[in-house]
Amino acid sequence: MKTVKQGKYARRSSVSVSRTWKGPLIAAIIIFVCLCVIISIAVGILLGKKADKLEGRPKYNFTYESYESNGKTVKSADAFAYSIGTDIKGYLNSGVSDFSLCLRSSDGEVKYSSKLADEFLVNRYSQDSLAECVEYIHENGGYICGYFYLRSFNCDDGAMRELYKAYELALITEASEYGVDEILLLGVDVDEGNVEEIERFINKVSLSAGNMVIGVCLAPEVMKLTESNIYFASRIRNVCDFIAIDFTSVTDEEVSQGQAQADGAEVKTELEALIDEMSYYIKTYSARVILSKENSNLYDIAKELGIKNIQIVGK
Repeated sequence: MKTVKQGKYARRSSVSVSRTWKGPLIAAIIIFVCLCVIISIAVGILLGKKADKLEGRPKYNFTYESYESNGKTVKSADAFAYSIGTDIKGYLNSGVSDFSLCLRSSDGEVKYSSKLADEFLVNRYSQDSLAECVEYIHENGGYICGYFYLRSFNCDDGAMRELYKAYELALITEASEYGVDEILLLGVDVDEGNVEEIERFINKVSLSAGNMVIGVCLAPEVMKLTESNIYFASRIRNVCDFIAIDFTSVTDEEVSQGQAQADGAEVKTELEALIDEMSYYIKTYSARVILSKENSNLYDIAKELGIKNIQIVGK
């Protein structure tokens, strides 16, 4: 019987053939996986850097430029609470040059040696000279953001209220003569019944203040009346140099999570929620945000959120 000669590759089975391509396939898969890992890492790094940049941006984009009002230059403030007689070197070394100085407290005490207060036998907090304090701060390049609590509008008796108003006007004028750069008026509770009287008084203060800038602090509720076509804030702004918004009672606690979730919104702190509500007014009026000594822990947080015009006051 004739033997059939097998060819060179006749003995190769399907198994041996599969082995010839399985090796390169595995290698290709390994290379592909490695490339995927490398690309994922690179993309992750890029996204991480982008996220870091975004995290460094303030949440709110408030811009502020100095402006002229009644011939006076109104600037933004970055004012820490300060007391007459305190050394300012520590402040200056920390980059602080705006000083929030109490001139008259909420209980009516005058916080410096005042000839006018002496004349009316009004209790004073100290014998410190306001004139010397002003000179000291100005010599070191500082700016004085005085604040003054009005009390006259709390008096129900018309004649006595006029007397108190005259006294407060005289005290504010005295501070301007000592060289205080600006005064923020606090304790102004505006409503339909007194808005005209307050307008007239603030106008007198502005005219009597000379070069001293006059600001008025209003409650958030007064600002929001604009949404109901009640323009108390605009009326007050027309007779002073700047408007401030009262944030002295706000905290860093979270607002009601249930309410936030019901609204489909992110959970925010009271501070963030109030800034959200007031953002239009902060931008429109170039308004200053006012914190108290009691919630001054929010100062840095507010700055990080984008608040650029801010002042801390005491009671």
